Amino acid sequence: MRALWVHHWLKARRQRQAVQRRSPSHRALRAGIGLALVLSLVLALLSLTLAFAYAALTADLPPVEALETLLAPSTGTLTQPTRFYDRTGTHLLAALDGGVGARTFRSVDPGSSEAFSPLLVQATLALTQPDFWTSPGFALSLDPAPQTLAERLVSDLLLWREPPSLRRTLRMRLLAWQTVTHYGRAQVLAWYLNSARFGPQTYGAEAAARRYLGKTATHLDAGEVALLLAALESPALNPLDTPEGALERQRQVLERLLGAGVIDLPTYEQARQHPPTLLPRREVPPASTDAFIHQVQAALAENYPPEVLERGGLRLLTTLDEALQQQVTCALRAYFQSLGAVAAAEDPTCEAARDLPTLPSALWPAHPEELAGGAVVVDVTSGEMLALVEVDARGLPTSNLSRRPTGSLLTPFLALSAFARGMSPASLVWDVPPTSDESPLATSRYHGPERLRLALAGDDAGALTRLLEQIGVPTVAQTVRTLGVPLTVGDAAAFLTQGAPLTLPEVAQAYLPLATLGLGYRLPGWPESQPLALRRLEGSDGVLWMQGEPAQVRPLISAQLAYLVHHVLSDGEARRQRLGSPDWLDLGRPAAAKLGQVADGQTAWAVGYTPHYLVAVWVGYRPGAGGTALNPRLAAALWHGLMQYLHREVPASDWTAPPGLTLVNVCDPSGLLPTPDCPQVVREIFLSENQPTQYDTLYRRYPINRETGRLATAFTPPELVEERVYLVVPPEVSAWAAQAGLPLPPTQYDNIQNPSTNPQVRFSQPAPFAYVRGTVTLRGTATAPDFAEYRIQVGEGLNPRAWVTLTPASSGPVEEGVLATWDTRGLPEGLYILRLTLVHLDQRVETALLQVTVDNTPPQVEVRLPAPGQDLLLPTNGMLSLYAEARDAYGVRRVIWQVDGREVGENRTPPYILVWKATRGEHTLEVLAEDLAGNRASSGVLRFRVR
Repeated sequence: MRALWVHHWLKARRQRQAVQRRSPSHRALRAGIGLALVLSLVLALLSLTLAFAYAALTADLPPVEALETLLAPSTGTLTQPTRFYDRTGTHLLAALDGGVGARTFRSVDPGSSEAFSPLLVQATLALTQPDFWTSPGFALSLDPAPQTLAERLVSDLLLWREPPSLRRTLRMRLLAWQTVTHYGRAQVLAWYLNSARFGPQTYGAEAAARRYLGKTATHLDAGEVALLLAALESPALNPLDTPEGALERQRQVLERLLGAGVIDLPTYEQARQHPPTLLPRREVPPASTDAFIHQVQAALAENYPPEVLERGGLRLLTTLDEALQQQVTCALRAYFQSLGAVAAAEDPTCEAARDLPTLPSALWPAHPEELAGGAVVVDVTSGEMLALVEVDARGLPTSNLSRRPTGSLLTPFLALSAFARGMSPASLVWDVPPTSDESPLATSRYHGPERLRLALAGDDAGALTRLLEQIGVPTVAQTVRTLGVPLTVGDAAAFLTQGAPLTLPEVAQAYLPLATLGLGYRLPGWPESQPLALRRLEGSDGVLWMQGEPAQVRPLISAQLAYLVHHVLSDGEARRQRLGSPDWLDLGRPAAAKLGQVADGQTAWAVGYTPHYLVAVWVGYRPGAGGTALNPRLAAALWHGLMQYLHREVPASDWTAPPGLTLVNVCDPSGLLPTPDCPQVVREIFLSENQPTQYDTLYRRYPINRETGRLATAFTPPELVEERVYLVVPPEVSAWAAQAGLPLPPTQYDNIQNPSTNPQVRFSQPAPFAYVRGTVTLRGTATAPDFAEYRIQVGEGLNPRAWVTLTPASSGPVEEGVLATWDTRGLPEGLYILRLTLVHLDQRVETALLQVTVDNTPPQVEVRLPAPGQDLLLPTNGMLSLYAEARDAYGVRRVIWQVDGREVGENRTPPYILVWKATRGEHTLEVLAEDLAGNRASSGVLRFRVR
C-alpha cells in the first residue's frame, strides 16, 4: 500500500509541474531569466570591449606631470631656448630666442607683482574660452581642433608627434581633463600664457611683450593687450613681419573686447586713437653660421614641426666645424677682395686665404661689387657637412641659401646614365652642330668624333646634347633622384645650358656617391637630399630624439659605375686638352673635379673631392644685378684654395678601383681595338663585361691617285696609286667635317675611264664601286655585228696580278641580260675587279671593267641594355632608353629595333640608342644590324620586364 501511495504522489506532482510550466507566469519567468543572462553577457562583453578600448586609448599616453617638467618657472626645460652647438658641443652657434634672451615665466595671480597684467588674463579668457573657470577642461566634441585652453596646452606640448585622428582627439581631451583635475585651472592658464605661440620664435606673452613692445607683460594697456591677442590668434600677422596687418588685427580685437564687455567705450576710444608703439625690427648682421642653422632647421622641418624647434628646450649638436667655418668665410672675403669688389684688408688669422691662387686681371668681372658666392665642405668619410656659407661681394654672410642654375654641372650624371646602359668613357660621340648648315665660323666650338671622356671633361655641347637626346632627360633626372637629390628639368637644351636650380648642399649630396664609389650616408629623420648636418638632437624632455653618429651606410649605385665617372673627373690631362692651363682643378694629389657653366654666364660652379673632403663652390651675380659672362675658372680658383687649405696636413691617398673593371688599349676616338691604321692608341677603362672585342673601323686605308687626290680605280695607272688612311664620318656630319677642315676620304673616283666606251661592251649590274655578297648576278651587254665570244674574269685588288675566269668563253651575244653569276662565298674580302672581254671575229678585243668590294661578313650587334631577364623600372614619363653596339669592317648602314616582334625604330649613326615608349609587362627585344653590302646580323631575342 505504501508503495502504491508513493507512486500516485509522484505522478500527481509531475502533473502539477507540467501545468505550471504551461502557465503564462512561468513562461515569463523563464524568459526573464534568459534575457537577464543575455544582458549580463552583453554587458560583460561591452565592459571588456570598453576596457580594451580604454587601454588602447591610454597606451603610452604622456603623463600630465611632463607639463611641470617643461614649464616649471625656474627649472622647466622650455625656459631655455633651443640651442645649436658645433660638432664639439662647446661652441654655441645660435639660440632661437627671438632676440629677447632667457624666458621669464609669470603667474596669473593678481596679487603677485610678477604676474601677468590682469587685463591680459581677462581678455585672453574672454576671446578664447569664456567658460574657463567652470569648464572641466575638455569639450564634448569630436572636432580634432582644440576647443579649450587645456586642450591647446596638451596638444602643443604633449601630443605634437601624433598625426590627426579620432584616437588623438580622444587622448587630447582625456589629457586636458587630467591636467585640470591634477593641477587646477589657474595653473593651466598660467602655463598656457607662458607657452603659447605669438609669432616666429616668440613663445609666451612675456616674450611677445618684450619683442613687440619693448616692455614686460605685467602692465599692459588695452591697446597693447589687443595687439598681443591679435598675434596669438594669427602668429603670421605679427608686428615684426607685418606691422600694418598686425595693427589692423589689433583694431578688430579691440572691437571684440568692447563687445565682450572686457573694456568700456572710453577705454576703447583711447586705444583706437593711440595705437601701441611698436619696436622696430632689429637689424642684426647675419652671422657666418646663419645659413647653416637655417639649413638644419629646414631639414628637421620635414619630420618636426617648426614650432617644436622654436618653442625651446632642445639641444642640437651639429656637424659644423666652427674653426673651419670661419676659415671658409674669411677665404671668401679675401677672394672677393682680390677681385676688387671691396678694398683689400689682410686678415692675419685667415690661413685659408693664403692658398688662393692669384687671379689674372683678364678673368676679373667688369662689376665685381655685384658678385656673391658660397662654399660647402663635406667630410667624405662620414657624409657630414663641416662648413657652409654664402657671402656677398663685401664678404658679409647671408642668412639663407640661394638656389642657382647648375648648367653643365649635371653632365657627370648624364655620363653615369650612359655607363649604366653599356657605354664607357671610351664610347664614340660626335661633337658636331645640330644642323649641317651652320656657319663655318662656328666650327671652332666643335671637335667632331671624340671619346665621351673628352666630351665630359670639356662640356662639349654638341656631343653631350646628342647623347642626352638619345638617353632622355627623364632618365638622367631619375639617376640624380636615385642619389637622393630631387631634380626636375625641361628639355635637353635646358638641361645642358641651365641645368636645375640647386643649393650648395644638394649639389654636394649629388656628387658625394662619386667620391665614396657608390655609397650614401643616411640618417633616419634626415632628408636624403642634404648632407648630414646633425650629430645629436636632445628633446626638451631630455630624451635623445636623433642620433646621427655613426650614420647608416648603404649603396646607391654600383661601385663600378661610380668609378667610371670618377675616373673621367679625375683625368687632369683630359681637362687640359679642353680647358687649357692653368688647371686650378689640379691639386697635385689624387682628386676629381668638375666645372659648371651656365649659358647666361651669370653663375660659375666648381665641385670636386678627394678621399677625404668634398668641396662645392659657386660664384655669381646677385639676383637682379647681372653682368658680363663669368669665366668658370673663377670658381675653380676659389675651389683650389679651399681644397689646398683642407689638405695641408692630410697625406695624399688614392681610390682603389673596385673589381669588375678592365683597362684596355683602344683606338682614339672610336674606343675599339686598335688596328695598324689607328693613328693614336690610348688606354681606357671599361666594365669587364663591356670591354671591346671588335677592331677599329673609323680609320680606313684608301687607294688614292696622288695627282688628282681622288679614289683610285682599276683604270688609274699603278704608278700613280698610293694608300692613305682617312677618318670615316657618317654622311650626316660630312658637311660639317668638310667645313671644319677635317681630312676626309674623297668621295669621287678617279675620272680616268675605260678606253672603250662602246655601249655594246659594258656592265649594268652591280653598280660601280658597290658592296656585294654571296652569289652575285652580273648583268650587262656583250654584243657586236662580228661577235665571236665573251668571257668574264675577276682579279683581287685594285691592280690584279692574276685573273680567274668565271665562265668559259660564250658563243652567244647578250644584250642587257645575265652575263654570269659570281659566287663570292669563301673569297677573301676586299676590293675586286671584274673584267668583261668581247672578242670579234677578226680577233679584235674590247674590255669593260667593274670595281666592287666583297663583304660576306655580317656586322656584329649586341644589346647592352637591357640584359637578358632584367627588370627595368618604368619612369614617370613612360620613356625607356635601350642601348646596343654594332660594328662592321666596312660600315653599318642601319640598326633596326624590334620589340615584341614589331619594328619600333632604327638608328643610322652611333651611339645606337632607342628611346622607347614602354609599357609594363614582359617584352622581347631583337636588334638587327645591316651593313653596306646588305648582310644582316641579329642580337638574338632576349626577354625583359618593365615594372
